[in-house]
Amino acid sequence: MSNKIAVLMSVYKADRLEFLKLSVESILNQTCQDFHFYIAVDGPVSEQVKAYLEDVSLNTQVSIRFYDDNRGLASRLNLLLEEVCRENYRYIARMDADDISEPERFTKQLSYIEKFNVDVLGTDVTEIDELGQFKQYKSMTAKHVEIKDKIVRRCPVNHPTVMIKANWFREKGFRYDDSLMNTQDYELWLRLMKAGAVFSNVNESLLQFRVDKNFFKRRNIKKVFNEVRFKYLAYVEFSKRISDLIFIGAFFILRVSPKFIQKIAYKRLR
Repeated sequence: MSNKIAVLMSVYKADRLEFLKLSVESILNQTCQDFHFYIAVDGPVSEQVKAYLEDVSLNTQVSIRFYDDNRGLASRLNLLLEEVCRENYRYIARMDADDISEPERFTKQLSYIEKFNVDVLGTDVTEIDELGQFKQYKSMTAKHVEIKDKIVRRCPVNHPTVMIKANWFREKGFRYDDSLMNTQDYELWLRLMKAGAVFSNVNESLLQFRVDKNFFKRRNIKKVFNEVRFKYLAYVEFSKRISDLIFIGAFFILRVSPKFIQKIAYKRLR
């Protein structure tokens, strides 16, 4: 039988070497070593990043795929999923190139997902800045029924923390929608929930989530429209509460407001 967990990460030119090293090493130093680490390099990267990844690829637990062109996160994750679905992994875990997983992340997630038989499992996160300093703690909803109830207002799981049963990808054919250049994770969660997947979160911070100075700059108008579009779909599918429809309108106004207002709201409403 293959390793229990396939860990998926995508790297691109904007990823900083010092953050990437911390991210990769946090996976390689997990207390649970029953995994294989797949990294897709999405287009050209610096020589320093390339050299580091080539060195990491010497580790037998790591497979790195270099691509000449930049196609975006969803596209690269789908290519990795095609590869790992040919193997017999039991779980798929995500990791981003600037976050830091706590050493016992996989151990605790495996214990939880097997004890409570959930399909998609996330965790709380500790948000840090570019210097690695604490910003705030983000607590997630644990019970599936409550996650479903709040899905219009809140993303069910933090994407880089997720561990998902591999059969949703291998047997049931789920993939990210790579026609979207953003909001692909939330859209996937909606489809999985509609199909009956059970969601949960470990109420412990098992990942340090980096919020850099460009975090709000990346939230362009196209991303705003996608967010509103899929929140409305969530409203139609799971809610139909007028209060949630009003929330979507307020969410849109907030997202197109000046950045300093967004930052205040982000801090208070997370």
